[in-house]
Amino acid sequence: EAQRRRLACATGIDDDGDDESIFSKVLDNLKDPTIMLLLASMAVSCVLGQWDDAAAIGVAVALVVGIGVAQEMHADKAVAALRDLAPARCRVIRAGHVQEVDAASAVPGDVVLLAAGDRVPADMRITAAASLRLDESVLTGEADAQTKRQREAPEGAALAERSSMAFLGTLAVAGHGRGVVTAVGPQSVYGSIKELIERASKERRRSVLQEQMD
Repeated sequence: EAQRRRLACATGIDDDGDDESIFSKVLDNLKDPTIMLLLASMAVSCVLGQWDDAAAIGVAVALVVGIGVAQEMHADKAVAALRDLAPARCRVIRAGHVQEVDAASAVPGDVVLLAAGDRVPADMRITAAASLRLDESVLTGEADAQTKRQREAPEGAALAERSSMAFLGTLAVAGHGRGVVTAVGPQSVYGSIKELIERASKERRRSVLQEQMD
């Protein structure tokens, strides 16, 4: 049953390929239409012997590409930091037995056990809690650990106010409890944040200098 549910949803949160090399990032930035136009202008300036203009354009291109690469590397580090928060293993109840499994294999409907020191392997609805407190600062910025209980939060409540939910990547700091998985991988709150960061790094984030060049 778990295998069937795993095939029915995308669960991977750590299935990224190898990080792009700096050389690849530079090439991607050079493919930008604005940069290509500037390179063409620089080539024309060189042919016409306008060395000052060619040098100025070359410096501008170097600055723009450097800014773009630096932004992408910063985004890559943010994604890597998020990946490090995902737990490797978790305890689930399947077929009436407690099993320790790869966290990436957790699927909606699984019952997951939590205890102090555990990282939450997926978004889950709390079904039982005994003094369970979670550090959710990685998602909410709240310094204080949040007490979890079965009581449903009002619709539209902020993440920090959803006391009946535990979110992937957060840390149990006290107590113990259990919950039913509701979302995994890209469908989780953690996954959506990771996706936004990756999308921002892949899209061409234009610097003020580039906008002026346009």
